[in-house]
Amino acid sequence: MLRRQDSNLRPLGYEPNELPLLHSAIFPSNGAAKIRIIFYKQIIYQNFFSFSCYFVFFYYFCAQILTKCASIMSETTSKTRELLLDAARRVFARKGIERTTMNDIAVASKKGRRTLYAYFKNKEEISALVIENEIGRLCDMLDTVENKNLPADEKLLTFLSMRLEAFKETVTRNGSLRANFFHDSWNVAKVRKRYNLKEIELIKKILTDGITDGVFNIPDVETTTLLIHHSLKGLEVPYIRGLLGDSPNNISRQNDCVRHLIFKGINNKK
Repeated sequence: MLRRQDSNLRPLGYEPNELPLLHSAIFPSNGAAKIRIIFYKQIIYQNFFSFSCYFVFFYYFCAQILTKCASIMSETTSKTRELLLDAARRVFARKGIERTTMNDIAVASKKGRRTLYAYFKNKEEISALVIENEIGRLCDMLDTVENKNLPADEKLLTFLSMRLEAFKETVTRNGSLRANFFHDSWNVAKVRKRYNLKEIELIKKILTDGITDGVFNIPDVETTTLLIHHSLKGLEVPYIRGLLGDSPNNISRQNDCVRHLIFKGINNKK
């Protein structure tokens, strides 16, 4: 009977003399069972720790890849959007907003109508964003003036000169939009409100700094600020159309007149 059992064990890879060891492995005593359980727990904990480290590293690696891909996609999207808006601005300048179609913008951008509609709903949305971008350029000019390290009087004159030139350059680069672009368009008036508030704030700051430094003597800063702001708005159209003269000599003479008018006035009394 035992020999028969022994012979049945050989196909399983066990020799007859290994039967007691096999029996103790399958049916361990209580002490041996505890030792084996502790041993197996240690193996499980070690493997679990290693697996956790690998998982954390893999998760971090994937997160870095996804972040990089998202950054690249965002940059590509931004560039495409700016390309479409610049193409629209050029078409608007050549044909005017009313006569421009979405197909005209798609052709000019070389991106196709499907791409154009993926970024913008209609021509009205594009025109509003183009105008907002142009106003944004003017706001950047205000920041440039504000950051200049100049005395208040020189900063005010610099602002007056740069401001009119910035408006003229903006209208010139937009071709058919012309000077009334800044007055008659409802979209421009809506977006320009942001610029107007920023300009008023800058003028007020320059005047206030001038009073503090003893450069200006102004009884009412608020009223003076608004007078300068609205006077500049009134000068936009004639300046842009060249009615005040475009030559360097005329521009230099204009700056001298502005300096004299602001700091000395027209009264000859001392």
